[in-house]
Amino acid sequence: MWLWFLLHTKAYFLDDVTARYRILQNSASHSTDIRKVIAFEESVLDIKIFFIRKYWNNNKVLLKNAYTVSTWLLFRLLIVNSKDKQAFNLFFERFWRLKTKRKIYGLILWIFPKVCDSIRLKWMKFTRLFC
Repeated sequence: MWLWFLLHTKAYFLDDVTARYRILQNSASHSTDIRKVIAFEESVLDIKIFFIRKYWNNNKVLLKNAYTVSTWLLFRLLIVNSKDKQAFNLFFERFWRLKTKRKIYGLILWIFPKVCDSIRLKWMKFTRLFC
């Protein structure tokens, strides 16, 4: 929803606090159930793909990046908190579809997240897409 608003309207910075952050044990974007977390991340990937196809002319590089980041995020979730066999199968099904270069990128992302975060920020400034 926010991506659509940013593309179709003007956005401004307010130096005032206009919202309140609540910490909940479970919500749409934060859950203790690994299946709900995976479902949420799948929906995030679907939204990214929709916007890339609609507003960035189906850019292949952006699509590959969105898919790669999503796959490795899934991997990090599974390493941290899952013994769910179905979730591991989903990761490996995606993993084997990735090209070798993207597998290496993902391993670097997992091992050195701070370095990759700075690279991702530079990439976001370049593409103006929040992957």
